Amino acid sequence: MKTLPLSLIAGAFLLSAGAVSALEGEATGKIRTVNPQAGSIVTESGHQFRLGEGVSLQGLKPGMTVKIHFKSQSGLDEDDGGGMIATKIEVVPKG
Repeated sequence: MKTLPLSLIAGAFLLSAGAVSALEGEATGKIRTVNPQAGSIVTESGHQFRLGEGVSLQGLKPGMTVKIHFKSQSGLDEDDGGGMIATKIEVVPKG
């Protein structure tokens, strides 16, 4: 029976499982638009964040500075769940 090197098996697994990857991060910026119908916000820098489960747009308005905790999914079209998904949005106090 032939055996394959572990690195080859691990590489094949990562290729099959690596079609979708998720990274977490934070971004701070001013809100350009709030879209309740789409469940998303766009910052002045042009980044769009879709709302994750349990995240609300209530009280958020264009011009507010916010800190967005998000996960970024690559390997999928935005229609399939890719893009940046807000997991928490905090309003940054003026000052």
